[in-house]
Amino acid sequence: MHNNFTGRDPVAIIMFLTEFANICDELEITEPEAYLALLNFIDGDAYISYRTAVKSSSGSGRTVSSWPSAVVYLLKHYATNNAITEALQDSRIVALRRSETEEQYHSRFVQ
Repeated sequence: MHNNFTGRDPVAIIMFLTEFANICDELEITEPEAYLALLNFIDGDAYISYRTAVKSSSGSGRTVSSWPSAVVYLLKHYATNNAITEALQDSRIVALRRSETEEQYHSRFVQ
């Protein structure tokens, strides 16, 4: 994995989960194993928030107790309508410069 998810860029959860799931698939990691491993790839405020959600779901009304529920929780918590709308607006501002390659544009765009 390139980076752990911190929550600083909320929309990055989409790429993070995609990359995490792809790696798990490649390594034949099961959903229960992925659910348990996920905490090792989340840092900062995102770690605290997610860890709290996992701990609070240990009772009878479990909400984050499996890989699918973890994905739903993270997407609902970070990929909100406001976060996605803001990311789209920001992306419309960034334009390919005449002198730069697509790779350079991509590098500048994802920063």
